Amino acid sequence: MADEGAKYVCKFIEKVKSCQILVLPNNEITSIGCDYIGSCLDISKHVPIIKLKLDMNDIGTEGLKNLAKGLC
Repeated sequence: MADEGAKYVCKFIEKVKSCQILVLPNNEITSIGCDYIGSCLDISKHVPIIKLKLDMNDIGTEGLKNLAKGLC
């Protein structure tokens, strides 16, 4: 899946606005994919995600910062 796949998943989630759980383990997502996901989680987008699981992805510190932008 990697980062480009995360981008398309986020676009879909933003359209349907009904996804509550996003589980993407071991999908080669990096800080770039986390930037897409973080943007998707922004409160202004009204995405109802209540559970996010990104186990075994190489997101690193920069990825956590990108996710935090959307979670704040």
